[in-house]
Amino acid sequence: LSNWDKESFAYVKKRFEHQLSYFDEVIISGDVGTIKPNPEIFEYLFSRYTVSPDACIFIDDQLENIIAAQAYGI
Repeated sequence: LSNWDKESFAYVKKRFEHQLSYFDEVIISGDVGTIKPNPEIFEYLFSRYTVSPDACIFIDDQLENIIAAQAYGI
């Protein structure tokens, strides 16, 4: 779950294809239409995938995003 625009992430996805292959799925804000820490992006995550918030690991460099994730039980 990352705040990226579609155009920039297309480059990142191509450049770091091997590293991104370690993830089952990558959600970028440019595809969702909202960014962290907005609740809608977390709601999208949990409505799209059958994953429990307490089974998620959230790593971020912005305190506001971490607080938002904690509010969802991540």
